[in-house]
Amino acid sequence: EATADLTELLKTSPADDEALLTAKRILELEKDAYTKSTCIPNELAARKASLEASANHAWVKARQSNDFASFAPALKDCFDTAAEIASLQRGDNTDVSLYSQMLDQFEMGMASSRIDELFNQVQSTLVPFIAKIRASSCP
Repeated sequence: EATADLTELLKTSPADDEALLTAKRILELEKDAYTKSTCIPNELAARKASLEASANHAWVKARQSNDFASFAPALKDCFDTAAEIASLQRGDNTDVSLYSQMLDQFEMGMASSRIDELFNQVQSTLVPFIAKIRASSCP
């Protein structure tokens, strides 16, 4: 009830009041976080937590033995679980790709298309630069 009252207050507040705009944004972010966390079944959350621990152990072991292929099954399980969670969090909004949904956890509001643009810019600069370094006579 208090949240509903606060939401109503924020809807009717003057747009130029920075404190209220900040409060409104915080409320939006908290609501989004709540929605994302509550759509994940407890079993899936437990499986994710267990997988994170076992995958970390598999990664450490793979690094020590220089056998990264042994980590592949754990990595696949991590990707599959992340995709399952992102699919639940995305809900019926299939306009958002699973990658964009997962990306939102780390770069809120950043679309995967924008990330592609950034990496294309980096690649178009770095590839010629690295080629120039390799072609140089300096060791």
